[in-house]
Amino acid sequence: MFRLAQFVKDHTTKRGSLGIVYYAGHCDQAESTNRPGFTEWRAKKNGGPTLDWYNVQPALYLAKGDIVLILDCCHAMNRTRQKIQGKMEILAACGFGAIVPGPGKHSFTSALMRQLRAHLRKDTVITIKWLSVHLWDEETRPDPTQSPAYFQLGDQPSIVLKRLTSPPTGFTNKRDLPSSFMLLKVSLADDPSGLQIATWLSSFRPKMVQKVDIEALILKARTLENIKDYSHIFPGSILGKLSQTAQAEILTSIRGLSRVMASTATLAKETVSEVVGPNVQQKAIKDIERKIYQVVDVVQSNILLDNAIQPGEATQDEVMIAIEAKSVLELRQQVLETLSLQEPTELSRVLIQFIPQPMPRDSRFRLGMMKVNPIILQSFPYIPQEGAISPSQPDPITLDRFRRMTSLLSHKEQTSKYVLRCLGYLKEPLAKQISLVFEVPGPPILPSQSLPPIPTTHTLHDLYQYAKHVPLGIRFEISHALTSAVQGLHRVGWVHRELQSRNVLFFDFSTTKSPMPYVFGFEYSRPHEAESELLADFSPWNNAYRHPQRWGKPGASFTKGHDVYSLGVILFEIAAWKSISKLSCTKSNASQRVDSDSVKKEILALMAGDRLAHSVGGQLIGVIERCLSFEEEAAKNEEGELEGYRRFRAEVVEPLRRLVDVGV
Repeated sequence: MFRLAQFVKDHTTKRGSLGIVYYAGHCDQAESTNRPGFTEWRAKKNGGPTLDWYNVQPALYLAKGDIVLILDCCHAMNRTRQKIQGKMEILAACGFGAIVPGPGKHSFTSALMRQLRAHLRKDTVITIKWLSVHLWDEETRPDPTQSPAYFQLGDQPSIVLKRLTSPPTGFTNKRDLPSSFMLLKVSLADDPSGLQIATWLSSFRPKMVQKVDIEALILKARTLENIKDYSHIFPGSILGKLSQTAQAEILTSIRGLSRVMASTATLAKETVSEVVGPNVQQKAIKDIERKIYQVVDVVQSNILLDNAIQPGEATQDEVMIAIEAKSVLELRQQVLETLSLQEPTELSRVLIQFIPQPMPRDSRFRLGMMKVNPIILQSFPYIPQEGAISPSQPDPITLDRFRRMTSLLSHKEQTSKYVLRCLGYLKEPLAKQISLVFEVPGPPILPSQSLPPIPTTHTLHDLYQYAKHVPLGIRFEISHALTSAVQGLHRVGWVHRELQSRNVLFFDFSTTKSPMPYVFGFEYSRPHEAESELLADFSPWNNAYRHPQRWGKPGASFTKGHDVYSLGVILFEIAAWKSISKLSCTKSNASQRVDSDSVKKEILALMAGDRLAHSVGGQLIGVIERCLSFEEEAAKNEEGELEGYRRFRAEVVEPLRRLVDVGV
């Protein structure tokens, strides 16, 4: 049902739009109920998979546009719940309890096509109601009891059909599929193997995972597997415009998902009647989730980062809809086209209730409540505009920068789970600062409930002193989380610019559970093509995280490779579990000038020794080295945006993911 609902949402949310749903096949009264008018669609006349159409049809009622439902099957007219926002008309081969002719010249579909072709040639206008009366010509009229049935919801006139002045591009080539043709997968009822997998996984599901979540997971996996079934050239999809390398990469990822699903199906079949510990099921769930993510990431990255494809062109594509990529495509479009950003929300001070914190370690962060939602604010000081009527107001350039940033951070599509959703910004002229307001993860707090314990907040920089001994496995997880956060930003063409350990925040950090770091410090993040606006900064602390090309050169073009370098410095900190400020080259020394390459040289020298490799292993050391040289490799190989993203995924993200999977 959720796939049909997604189809309605993507194609019939505008008034004046028309969605046509056509079904031809077997239909009978639903076996789950003996009540007349409750039907199910069947793959075979007797036996085989079925679809409970009565429970699926209400998904069409969400449409704000018009819907035409055309049914060529027995018992076609279904009992209908009359609640719809737009206009809905049903043209069915027969009513409930009647039988229709089989395929051929005298079928309902054949008669319908003859009428439509005739009126296409005449270029005349007809209505659905007119079709219900004049469908059959004299030569092919069947028994009167089998004549079309017609039903309408809504008081508007009958829906009008007329010849298109310009046929859609999806129909210009007979081999192409319509752009809005759905990979519809609404339940596992017609998928015995998938149903068995879901049942088996649900038997030992983790406490926080509901049965419906597992069924949705298997449905999504099956939907992604169906992309492969078209053929290797993806006819009718925008994927057919991608390079052969990109198409091969996508097919490889889908085959990887299929192998995991096949092996899981074997386990489910072999152990369905056995008592098995939960570890096997939990690993299977994790493997399926990972393979789904890989397929989605490979498809999205090839579409998003291919300069030959515009994001707007892909939003209506069939496969993009199947992987639910519309939101990320819209975000990519907003990142690239800053003039089209939506106006962000400027929040009022009266909406926010600040929560006192005992001796905050970093005064930039404050906790609070906004209505029933916990929030966290990150504050940025500004220099007031000179000569302004109000002497404490920010200058227009600074304010515009924050509005752009807030608009992107408020987008419904999160770049990753490690970046919190922004609710708006708060101007605080008395303090000469602007604060970005983020939603803290967790359920809303109702007025009848008392405030929960105030969470402790620590930046990663704080933790180097606060948590003296952190297990290696936890450090691997933090490292992988941060690389995933950077990967999510870069996938939509976004660079952060100020990655450093003071901009990574934890709530209630513990060395006994998986960490959840959140990336902040978005004051200067922007599309990678945008010009730099920073003043020169010669602070050894800030420059320690910056690529040598960026030291004291705020006007120089910023690249994703510069972000990756900053990430490498943070990963080195995590490996050594100490701040970069502890390096000898970053300590203040008035008599010695700090060279731009000094930080990189000292890090590489420390990693070349045996001590750090002995502590964290060669894999993490190798990832750090690749991060520190990422920009130079990109320039040497003349990499494009997509090639750089693939290399980052293969050389940085995946090795760290494998370290996490080892479970140190």
